[in-house]
Amino acid sequence: MAAWDASGTLADAGVLIHVFDGWEEREEKSIWRARGGISCSLIFRDQRPRGHYSIPMYTAWASGVQGIIFRPGPTTRILCGNAEDSSVGKCKVHWCPSVSLSQDTYDPARTRGDDGAAGCYGSWKPQDFGVFLRRFVKYNKAVRAAMSHRLDYNEIIVDGGHWTDNLPNSIEAFFTSDDLGRKEEQEDLAKMQHQLFLQTYSLNAAQVPLLKLDPTNWDEPFRVFDT
Repeated sequence: MAAWDASGTLADAGVLIHVFDGWEEREEKSIWRARGGISCSLIFRDQRPRGHYSIPMYTAWASGVQGIIFRPGPTTRILCGNAEDSSVGKCKVHWCPSVSLSQDTYDPARTRGDDGAAGCYGSWKPQDFGVFLRRFVKYNKAVRAAMSHRLDYNEIIVDGGHWTDNLPNSIEAFFTSDDLGRKEEQEDLAKMQHQLFLQTYSLNAAQVPLLKLDPTNWDEPFRVFDT
């Protein structure tokens, strides 16, 4: 289990992604900058339940599933975590209680999620992410998958200003998928943004690659995009 620091430093415990959703700070044609709290999701293999389920993640109606992957470490700062979509992209007023992993007795099968998707309706502080993520996985497996429902995705709120101030080092990669949104004029947004990003910071694709995401492939969801 990765150690989660109270400062919000992104632990190397999975892949933290942001799907382009229109809340980024648009400067000229670039949308890899942000201010304020920005919604992201952490995906990791332990989320996988039995049966045929795709990796749970947000889908923006306009951009589909394409965006950026954050680099672990101090260039990315987490503000809080929500066990499901908060609808406002912010930390909630109520904080979930701090519980150690060894003392946590959360059993979602007893409540069927009536006490919140991770036993709490509030937001989780970064230092409590060990309990938060373990509870979230238990809920998806014991409640969502058991009822043959689509898996919920977590909503991690990231400090957009800190992300922007640490560019280009805060971004590990861009990604696209076969889901490119539902606007007729929508193009492969990630591909365009990736090229503009490389040009802006004089980088190459070996340093910051463009990846293809397959949400159905739990063993190897990302591969280098074949242009």
